Amino acid sequence: IGSDHGGLNLKKEIIKHLQKQGITVEDVGTYTEESCHYPIYAKKVAKATQGMGMNKFAADAPVLIALSEMPYVATAAFGAKVKNNDYRSIDIGILSAYITAEATAQGLGTCILGWLDDKEIREICNLDGAVRLVITLGYASEDDNLRQKKRKDIPELIKIME
Repeated sequence: IGSDHGGLNLKKEIIKHLQKQGITVEDVGTYTEESCHYPIYAKKVAKATQGMGMNKFAADAPVLIALSEMPYVATAAFGAKVKNNDYRSIDIGILSAYITAEATAQGLGTCILGWLDDKEIREICNLDGAVRLVITLGYASEDDNLRQKKRKDIPELIKIME
């Protein structure tokens, strides 16, 4: 997790919260409240989520969280093979839902970004595992108008068995 000087205290709270949940977190800076005007690495991560006009706002987010896959432990690897299920993706989905729900409860705005350059973000953050999502985090400005999302209706996504 990385932030600029404006997101430092928020980043520290997020790190503490995630570590209490047993989640490994790598803090890639910044480490002081000295003005750094968006560290070079954070700007690079934001840029790696932009392409073809997507996610232009990411450069304005004070906190970016890159969610990366870690290798399976032996039992999870066995279960994934036997059940033909990618448990890492499930874990990343649960983690992203938890982070964004808690952030919203704390009055923060979030956006989960799946449009990203995995290889570039791995190089910037020195990560071995695939980067699956980046979450932007911060306080929305009062004049921020959320765009309408084009999503499927709930009945198209679920099937109720009676």
